[in-house]
Amino acid sequence: MKTLLIAAQDIKSITLAWIENGVLRYQKDVSVEPDNYLLALQDFLKETGLDLSEIESMAVVVGPGSFTASRVSVTLANALAWALGRPIVGLENEARLSVPELIKQVDFAALDFQAPPVLPVYNREPNITLKREA
Repeated sequence: MKTLLIAAQDIKSITLAWIENGVLRYQKDVSVEPDNYLLALQDFLKETGLDLSEIESMAVVVGPGSFTASRVSVTLANALAWALGRPIVGLENEARLSVPELIKQVDFAALDFQAPPVLPVYNREPNITLKREA
């Protein structure tokens, strides 16, 4: 099964990976902020030669990590899974392992892929502030 993995626990980067039958086939680490995750995914697909129609399932690191990075990457993965009609699974990565290390610890055949959505996991309450009046 061809799985697209999206991992963004840091606000300044995203990791995209193509996993086939539990084996890492291609990985790309991109220094980019959340507003450009979609462009990073587009470049990743071009580099790998993968077409969205070939993706059979989605996996996303749901956290913990940056509030915005987790929220945006999980939303992107859910939207793709929903649009493509593919199952999705969320992976927690408390130790913040690299994608290759994380994949070694995950038995993809045993994962419970489901219909979207999956939810992000946060390690603390969000710190959202109101705009200050001048």
